[in-house]
Amino acid sequence: MSKKRKKKIHAVKPCKKAAQRVYFNRIKQLSQMLGCDDALRILTKQEVAKIYSQRMHFTKPKVKAGYQISRKKMRFYTHFCQLFCRQEEYVFVEGQKQVSIISLVAVERFIKWLNNISQERGDEIKKAFKPLIDHFQEIEQPLKNMYINYNKVLLVLNSFTQRMYSFETAYEYRKNEVLGLYHTLSIYSIEPRVSLVNINGIKRTVYQLGWQSVNNKTSWKSISAYQLSGLYKGDEKELPVCIQNHALERFASRTKPISKVSGLASMEFCFRTNEPKIYRTSILFPMYFNDIKLGYFIARIVGDRIVITTFLFVTQHGTPEGDHLEKLSGLSKEEISYWNIASLEAFCSSDINTEHGIFILFKACGLDYLFECSKHITKKENYTYNWTALSDYMRRGKELLSDDSDQIDYEFELCDEEELV
Repeated sequence: MSKKRKKKIHAVKPCKKAAQRVYFNRIKQLSQMLGCDDALRILTKQEVAKIYSQRMHFTKPKVKAGYQISRKKMRFYTHFCQLFCRQEEYVFVEGQKQVSIISLVAVERFIKWLNNISQERGDEIKKAFKPLIDHFQEIEQPLKNMYINYNKVLLVLNSFTQRMYSFETAYEYRKNEVLGLYHTLSIYSIEPRVSLVNINGIKRTVYQLGWQSVNNKTSWKSISAYQLSGLYKGDEKELPVCIQNHALERFASRTKPISKVSGLASMEFCFRTNEPKIYRTSILFPMYFNDIKLGYFIARIVGDRIVITTFLFVTQHGTPEGDHLEKLSGLSKEEISYWNIASLEAFCSSDINTEHGIFILFKACGLDYLFECSKHITKKENYTYNWTALSDYMRRGKELLSDDSDQIDYEFELCDEEELV
């Protein structure tokens, strides 16, 4: 008996009409916001098909040729790239529901199609969609927003202390597949720049600061020897800026409750835009968050490198503001640490009375802005600080610290005695 042949199961093709409806619903959504969604009715079936064939295809990210990236890492980056494109987080019309980049790109492609049809028909459709077209010309190009998101992904998910990743994009109009303009994204890896330096007779691992941005080479941080005011005596014209892991840990602990993601973003922005300053024999890189000056990354020259060894909060000994605070308050660097005013956390408590003696002291040092920081930082918990106790302590003439003063962290210098990885 012959075997019965199994019936072939044909793959179900996606319904083109349903796909078109989804696509044009995006255009309709933005048209409704401007009161011209009825204009869609004047489009013929042939025009709808042509507009649909001109759409943008966002392809799945792929590994760039010559590189090997794990499937797990690819899934990770794919998730975030697609998430940012689909999220409805862009204001198209004030007071209206936010929209996605995909919807914005759909309208942009529609308007470009309009510019390539006959003038008579084009003028007719442009007149019907005039509110949409005029408004769209006033906003930033949607692809610019998409690239901003790509750079956010690279900034947030990369660290110059380990292997980094970056993106390359391209556009091509394909006719031999599903018609349309294809946006492709390739992912590749970059190794960190790691080196060993000798600090106080101990070898330390350091990493050159570097950041990724889409379609660009890695931006490795360096400083001109001319900017170092004679501190450098070597022959190199540019010195790479490197950092110890320890400095990153200090930055994270002394700027709580700022998140790690926000901290990395602030670092990248500050190192790119702010010039370092020479203070005594140190190189100070100022750090800000939402215009709040947090403190400084402190560096020294080691060989032909600038090495950041620690991060000091703005109230600490070794910073211009911290030294001024010590002079006016009479508090030593150990007392500033003991009273826990060497970190952002203390200033995230409830607002202080502007007539309070402590506030007046900080204002004299140019540090009163710290008491406003809670308005700019999203906090998951409530912070409290007893400013009255500190004021009383200072008024009594700074009595001896209590027996638990041995718990004070005495690390304020440029390099710690502890082993730094």
